[in-house]
Amino acid sequence: MSRKKQLNKIISENYEPILRYCKSKLSDDLFSAEDCTQDVFFLFVQKSGELNLKQNIRGWLYATADRIIKQYLKRKAKHTEYVTDSLDSVSDIPAEVEGRSAVFDELTDDEYILLKRYYSDKSERLYLAGELGISLNTLYKRIHDIKQKLHNNQKHKT
Repeated sequence: MSRKKQLNKIISENYEPILRYCKSKLSDDLFSAEDCTQDVFFLFVQKSGELNLKQNIRGWLYATADRIIKQYLKRKAKHTEYVTDSLDSVSDIPAEVEGRSAVFDELTDDEYILLKRYYSDKSERLYLAGELGISLNTLYKRIHDIKQKLHNNQKHKT
């Protein structure tokens, strides 16, 4: 069997189990689990020349998944801390905005809609992230960027 076929076979046999493993380690966060799983197999393909594919490679995949999950959780903690600190430093935007105020003129329609939805029901943020196909941290980052844009625009106008 060619090396390429071996790689494809290993990936096809192990992708779903590694995804389930990552998902269980990440509190059933499917989006983060998919990111970590893709990182595992990207690294696997990258290092395949150094690995003995004839041996049971599952142990290597699970150990790699553990390392990637730990790195992901560290980055997530740092990012969440950064975003929280950054959001605290930018003025809060009112949850309910009647019509589209001139303050929001600098935003694209998509940014404005995202901002309104984000503030309309705080308990639905995870659902909103899922609907957009992004992680909760990515949603927070997008909201932070929008608020920063508003803050910068207000600063330049005064």
